[in-house]
Amino acid sequence: MPDVALRGVRWLAQQSPDFFVLEHGVFKTAAQAQSLIKTRTELANARVLMRKTDAQGGLFFVITGPFRSQERAQNYKVRENLPPQIQVRKVSDVLQESVKAAPSRP
Repeated sequence: MPDVALRGVRWLAQQSPDFFVLEHGVFKTAAQAQSLIKTRTELANARVLMRKTDAQGGLFFVITGPFRSQERAQNYKVRENLPPQIQVRKVSDVLQESVKAAPSRP
């Protein structure tokens, strides 16, 4: 697991499970996720996480937040004129599907 994704999941685990984040995109590599962050000013404080999957290596996704309510997250999307495909996700749900640590080697 790349360090950037490990740092992202550690950060998210410190947030309230009842808070919300925005998911800005899903990528095959951590480098692609980081590239999005570098090209968008509204993603200056974004985090990269790794999603649990059956595929080798998993998928990486970019999140911002946290927001205390779904309404605040939606208001931020409108205010920043973000694309409609950006999802509002509950922190507890995102954590549940995120890789928490590097897999142990036999």
